[in-house]
Amino acid sequence: MVALPTAFITCAKFHCRSPTTGANLLLVSASPSRARAPSSYRARAPAPPRGALLRLSKVSLRSIAMATAQTSEEAVGNGLPLGMDPTMVDEYASQSKLLQEFTKIPSFGKAWVFNSKDENTSRAVVSISQSDLLANKRRKFLLNSHISKTASNSVNFQWSPFPTEINGVSAVIPSPSGEKLLLVRNSEDDSPTKLEIWGPCQLENEIHIAKSVHGSLYTDEWFEGISWNQEETFIAYVAEEPPQPKPVFNDYGFKKEGSSEKDCKSWKGEGDWEETWGETYSKKRIPALFVVNISSGEVRAVKGIPRSLSVGQVIWAPSSSYSLVFVAWSSDNGFQGTPRKLGIKYCYNRPCALFVAPDPFREETVEPSTEGNKSETTATLKLTAGLSSAFFPRFSPDGKYLVFISTKSAVDSGAHYATNSMHRIEWPTDGKLDESLAVADVVPVVMCPKDNCFPGLYCSGLLRDPWLTDGRTMILSSVWGSREVILSVNVVSCDVSRVTPQDSDYSWNALALDKNNILAVSSSLITLPQIYYGIKASQIESHWEWQEVSTPFPKPSDKISSILAEHEVSILKIPISNPSDKLANGAKLPFEAIFVSHKDSASNPTIVVLHGGPHSVYPSSYSKSLAFLFSQGYNLLVVNYRGSLGFGEEALQSLPGNIGSQDVNDVLTALDLVTKRGLIDPSRVAVVGGSHGDTFVAAAARNPVCNLSLMVGTTDIPDWCFVEIYGKEGKKYFSESPSVDDLCLFHQKSPISHISKVKTPTLFLLGAQDLRVPVSNGLQYARALKERGIESKTIVFPEDIHGIDNNKLAQIYKFWTAGLVYSYGAALSVLKRKIRHYYLHGYTTIWIIKLCNSWEKEKPLGMDAMMSEEYASQSKLLQEFTNVPTIDSAWILKTSNGMDTFLCLQLSHTSPKIHIHLPFIKTVLALIAEERSTVMLSISQADLLANSNRKYIMYSHVTRAGTNSLDFQWSPFPTEMTGVSAIVPSPSGSKLLLVKNGEKGCPTKLEIVDQSHVEKQILVGQSTHGPLYTDEWFHGISWNQEETLIAYIAEAPAQPRPAFNRSGFKKEGFSQEDCNTWKGQGDWEEDWGERYSKKGRPSLFVLDIASGEVRAVQGIATSLSVGQVVWAPALSSGSQKYLVFVGWLEHNGFQNTARKLGIKYCSNRPCALYAIPCPFEGPPGYENTPISDGKSDSGVVMCNLTTSFSSAFFPRFSPDGKLLVFLSSKQAVDSGAHNATDSLHMINWPSPSKWKMDKDFDVIEVVPVVMCPEDGCFPGLYCSSSVLSNPWLSDGRTMILTSAWRCTEVILSIDVLSGKVIRITPEDSYYSWSALAIDGDDVLAVSSSPIDPPSIRYGHKVTPKGQAHRWNWDEITSPLTTASNKVKDLLSHHSVRILKIPVAHPSHDLSYGGKLPFEAIFVSCKDSSHSPTVVILHGGPHSVSVSSYVRSSAFLASLGFNLLIVNYRGTPGFGEEALQSLPGKVGSQDVQDCLTALDYTIKEELIDASKVAVVGISHGGFLTTHLIGQAPDRFAVGAARNPVCNLSLMIGTTDIPDWCYTVACGTEGRQYASESPSPEHIRLFYQKSPIAHVSKVKAPLLMLLGGADLRVPISNGLQYARSLRERGSEVKIMMFPEDIHEINIPRSDFESFINIGVWFKKHLNAAA
Repeated sequence: MVALPTAFITCAKFHCRSPTTGANLLLVSASPSRARAPSSYRARAPAPPRGALLRLSKVSLRSIAMATAQTSEEAVGNGLPLGMDPTMVDEYASQSKLLQEFTKIPSFGKAWVFNSKDENTSRAVVSISQSDLLANKRRKFLLNSHISKTASNSVNFQWSPFPTEINGVSAVIPSPSGEKLLLVRNSEDDSPTKLEIWGPCQLENEIHIAKSVHGSLYTDEWFEGISWNQEETFIAYVAEEPPQPKPVFNDYGFKKEGSSEKDCKSWKGEGDWEETWGETYSKKRIPALFVVNISSGEVRAVKGIPRSLSVGQVIWAPSSSYSLVFVAWSSDNGFQGTPRKLGIKYCYNRPCALFVAPDPFREETVEPSTEGNKSETTATLKLTAGLSSAFFPRFSPDGKYLVFISTKSAVDSGAHYATNSMHRIEWPTDGKLDESLAVADVVPVVMCPKDNCFPGLYCSGLLRDPWLTDGRTMILSSVWGSREVILSVNVVSCDVSRVTPQDSDYSWNALALDKNNILAVSSSLITLPQIYYGIKASQIESHWEWQEVSTPFPKPSDKISSILAEHEVSILKIPISNPSDKLANGAKLPFEAIFVSHKDSASNPTIVVLHGGPHSVYPSSYSKSLAFLFSQGYNLLVVNYRGSLGFGEEALQSLPGNIGSQDVNDVLTALDLVTKRGLIDPSRVAVVGGSHGDTFVAAAARNPVCNLSLMVGTTDIPDWCFVEIYGKEGKKYFSESPSVDDLCLFHQKSPISHISKVKTPTLFLLGAQDLRVPVSNGLQYARALKERGIESKTIVFPEDIHGIDNNKLAQIYKFWTAGLVYSYGAALSVLKRKIRHYYLHGYTTIWIIKLCNSWEKEKPLGMDAMMSEEYASQSKLLQEFTNVPTIDSAWILKTSNGMDTFLCLQLSHTSPKIHIHLPFIKTVLALIAEERSTVMLSISQADLLANSNRKYIMYSHVTRAGTNSLDFQWSPFPTEMTGVSAIVPSPSGSKLLLVKNGEKGCPTKLEIVDQSHVEKQILVGQSTHGPLYTDEWFHGISWNQEETLIAYIAEAPAQPRPAFNRSGFKKEGFSQEDCNTWKGQGDWEEDWGERYSKKGRPSLFVLDIASGEVRAVQGIATSLSVGQVVWAPALSSGSQKYLVFVGWLEHNGFQNTARKLGIKYCSNRPCALYAIPCPFEGPPGYENTPISDGKSDSGVVMCNLTTSFSSAFFPRFSPDGKLLVFLSSKQAVDSGAHNATDSLHMINWPSPSKWKMDKDFDVIEVVPVVMCPEDGCFPGLYCSSSVLSNPWLSDGRTMILTSAWRCTEVILSIDVLSGKVIRITPEDSYYSWSALAIDGDDVLAVSSSPIDPPSIRYGHKVTPKGQAHRWNWDEITSPLTTASNKVKDLLSHHSVRILKIPVAHPSHDLSYGGKLPFEAIFVSCKDSSHSPTVVILHGGPHSVSVSSYVRSSAFLASLGFNLLIVNYRGTPGFGEEALQSLPGKVGSQDVQDCLTALDYTIKEELIDASKVAVVGISHGGFLTTHLIGQAPDRFAVGAARNPVCNLSLMIGTTDIPDWCYTVACGTEGRQYASESPSPEHIRLFYQKSPIAHVSKVKAPLLMLLGGADLRVPISNGLQYARSLRERGSEVKIMMFPEDIHEINIPRSDFESFINIGVWFKKHLNAAA
């Protein structure tokens, strides 16, 4: 019994098997003329007349794209799914209804035939499956039949009346006798795996196997191996090995003794990251071999198999000391045998061999030994040492022969599939085995087949029992040209015969054998599969009679039957056009194409269909998708170009090294042939690829390979890129770090190199979980098309992999959408365009087993005994640091003349999750009524066990005894708050808004609380809006002055998605209560990148507190993302109220295309201030006004207040409402730097008599950009991370801001009328300061240093007699940030100083500011010159490491390290000229500054030069990997967190591709920036990257990666780490699957720094 090779039966499944689609490589080579066509093509049929070709300029194409975008926006207003306009609705409905008809047709799975006592009867079982779109899965059934044969060789099938559905079953395996049945039920969670043993009429045994024994059984077509022994007492199988132990922590640190699953006080870390086998195996690591005793239910692992081997395809051997034969793949198959699992799905070029191992239960069946227990690690034997490939082992019935398949041609050449060979081993009769067994050839590789002769073996699977009764003849399915055929192979005489009809264009596939007869299935591309029964008619082996079997399987509907009835199928032989003399003879032979045509084919449009691989094949078997497309009126031309399977090895091997030319030429040759024969209309054909961009106007690409230079660093099969580009030579060139010349050649061979010539509107269908061709490839290309004004549509299936078939909804939806795109192309004829169409196809006793497995006893992966002790010591210490809480927010409640004020600041970088108990609210609000001030602080503390941050509120009464004496009386305990996302007090302080964002579709709760109770609770459903934004950027929640309305920013309601039911597309929409309807994906939308991956459209809403009504603010274009809303002062009593907000235009991609570039940490995104009327006070009907680009039918207008500014944010009105002050990062926007020096500006807010919405507002500069500060003077504003919500002192003109000042953070006062800036924190302090809240004319602040935890300070102005006024800062005793005595003691031995580092050899082209000294913070031990030193580097590069307390740095200092924290040139806080000196010079200037700082400390004898480590995150990781490569002898060890290692790879995967251009090219990078970088830029990016120096690295490196990082995706770090391993360097990888760029989830942060500490200790001690 074996799985039907559905790859060759159903097109949908088969093309998921292809790693890439050759068609994809051709898609984008479309050009406006034939000028670049190969010479061989120019000699062919003349091109269609130029008048028939599409002529569209770039301008007109951009206009079409903009018109399409506008149509999509209108669709939103009409309630249609995104990307759908009213003209498409009827076509959606019609096609989806038709596709439902095809979907209902079931598919064959496997088949079994069981013999009976009567020789003329037998039993058959066939498994079938059917799509259930509503449940989004495939339902599986078993159908039984009684087979009876007569003397005249006729056969009769008597089918059971109904099929039996099998739910939750992963595999069905009958026993050899057919008397028993194994059902495997793999669990999807941590529950046990179930093995059920069924007899003829009952369940005989049920065995539950815990995860501690093994994981799920492998039931795929490759590793799968489930085998009964002949006696039916044992079953061998392949399952995922039990999870490797992970480091366990509790409140005392690392637990050396491990953890019990029932220990609720411990938590597990991630431990070392392990490679996987790539695509479809992302959640699995090691397939291992197990045996179950059916009688006892005991499971044992097969011992003696090295963990470096992954096993599969196990079978039982004839009687021998070695009972189990299996296939094994080495995990060390990276470059030069390094530990790397290259993707194995569809890849037959992975080296593998046959092994034997003893049955682990055998020791109990032999005579007991008097020597005690035998060793449990008996060695395995390798049977095929002389072959690089061996798989699909099968024993002959008599046990004399072990026969197997090999793809040694693929392994040796590097091609991912190649011609198979068959081999046999004569099994020793005495059962004694050794590695010297001879391997004999049965079927060799066929190099160049003669015409119509056997082309070689191409088998994707073998029957479980493939033998005829003679015991020497095997039956198998193979590819023969464009057909799949059934072969008989005599393994003794080596004769090969084709047993299926020679003259048939149908494809055939063997299902099962019935003694000497064959149960098979046959079909054509659009003819449904039909079961046949084959009987050998005579002794002539090739003469077989095939009888059609009547089955109860449903026939297609009359509608489909009538559509498909009128068709013709022919297989065309296509002669090679002008073959090169260099080609082998086999490569000069004709290839084939399958042509499926309507009666009058020349009057119908034609679709050219291309398979993937490229070493795959499109056989003439039934394809649901192609049948559907044929039903739409298209001819089909399916091209099996040279390189396809089934045509001999020489033809196949002719393609590697020639992709993009030979395969393209073959497709064009096939197209020419059908054109010359008059079979098609050449004006109505489109083919993917070629240099004929003006021939085609509609395209669809599924997970396409668009850029090999990007793919090589992101795919699970990087070797494929080398082989397909270089041919066989690619194997020796393959490296994890391709050279810059490799990358440029990859780019040259890729579709993206021709993108400037494309005119074809393209639909992209992408699987977000695709590891083979990651989604970045398609997205980069789609965005590049949009950048050039070419219409494109993108649909992303979030859970799907390369085949887009894991999600059955997606599998159906993709074909339907593809069909629709052609009809949509036809609809474009209203634009008088010539229409061509094409389609691209890619691609009773229950035993609870609790064994003490050896894996559980091991230490966590990558940890040795020494490290275990260090882990325990350091983790306990780090717990001390982790327990120190952090101040997030502060409020001051102050009463004055009966008028309460409530000032609020939200500083946290994470949304607080706060739950306030009503008694606590009463206490706090009651304090407002008293004549006293109250400080309320929000604090957070990491809860490692819960893996979250716990939030608390703590308050203090503030009293004054005399003029300047203060007394803070703190509450005895903090109050914990959970479940609340934001707290926003009203202006008077008499009310409080609690925001509780709903999760997983639940409503958002807005609660209004007064002094005694919850006054109002409003539930806002997801149909109104999603969660409120509570981050530091888009966040905006604002009460109006009258406290009747609240404006806020929330996620816009989800866009409508297409809805379907059993009748097709529902034009009238979707009701949540309709349980017979399901939703499609709809068009994919851009988001704002890192941290905003599940959000896309922050929008403005207003709540009327009295009525509870929520209204969206209308008149704001949907292309604008809004945030930071504040209420404008009332112009006069009863007049219109206005809202002022910040708006970011979503069309901020290159060339102003619709692309949201990442906004997190990026103040260079253009934004402006806008004003708009409140929706509750507009004209009648205003609330129903449709959204438009700033205007509406009701006359509502959105006014841009800062039209002359490229950046404006953080708006703040002065207390009297006369001034609107805001910050600007115009320097960042204009230069392209992602952060730069800020400026402060002001608008005089108009009086009621002067207010006009359409007027231009004068903007006054308050604080300009400081270009080059004088020594010790104000360096400029750097405060774009936050501004107090009320930053004003009582004079109403002085603002208090926190800003960076070189290496320190300071508090500034700014007179907005005079522009005077004063530093109010101590000038002689190395501490950093941050303002929390304003108390009249006083400031509540926090200060800290790298070794001093934050302390609260209260600042007030004093004016000593005869002196200018100054600020005094009183330290406030508080229980908040008290560190343990141990931490205090460890840090007390350190000191801090700030070093001024002169620039070494400044170049003449630098501005003066770029030549000034930079700074470094030096934290030293008592005897620093003998202590190891850690160099710490910030990211950005335009961010700054200020001299404030950072837990991780303090922890490293406590371990006895000096810290050298370098703020290299380019760091904010030193003036704009110094900052702008870095872009264009990364990898050189910043690297030199770090080395200069290190040299300075060595020269000053501050450190030991032999004991230096380096660590950094993001750009700091970029510098870390640069330093260990450029200065390999200077650093003993390194650690990098989410580092940028390869800019040429990052450009196509990051959410900020513009950053790559800016840092590499400087400010000029803006003019070069493109979604599709040129080869010159790829070369530059590579040369600027650490990967260019990887060969020189000597230092051991710890790589820490966030699996959900969108800023620097993990492919960057993995490529670099794998490159180091490839070169023999020591590298350790840790992956935190749920973390983004920061790696700040509490457990992840904890474990990352534990490992940094242990890693540094280990290697710095070794250096000493």
